[in-house]
Amino acid sequence: MAPKSHGRKKPRKPRAAKNPQIVKPDVNDIDVSGKIVSHQNYQLRSAPLPLPSELADYGKVDPSFPNRIFVMAEKQQRASNRSKFFENITSAMLVFSGQLFAFVALLGILYLIYYAITEENVTATIYLPVSAAAIISAFIIRRTRKK
Repeated sequence: MAPKSHGRKKPRKPRAAKNPQIVKPDVNDIDVSGKIVSHQNYQLRSAPLPLPSELADYGKVDPSFPNRIFVMAEKQQRASNRSKFFENITSAMLVFSGQLFAFVALLGILYLIYYAITEENVTATIYLPVSAAAIISAFIIRRTRKK
């Protein structure tokens, strides 16, 4: 009786390619000891426009390509600037509204303190710690969610 494999499959041997491409080493890739040494240089470039030599090559393919590339880069730059502008305005509005809320809340608490001291009213002494606790908990919740 053959042993059970418990669902495990035998690893497959890699198959040889049907038409393997044989790459002959360049003279520069062989070092003095006869071993093949390969040096590869990678260059990463991120820019809105290609290099002038690449732009000239695009112009050889189709004379309208360089102009189209310039127009596309200008549109992308305008869209990026517009997006950053609205992002800055939104951020400024959020900061201003937060500061306004904090100022109004502070005025409310100061009024409750003044009312509690001058009128000696029980209502003010009850609302004062409740409103302070609400504001403090709002700041604590915001900090824990931010992390």
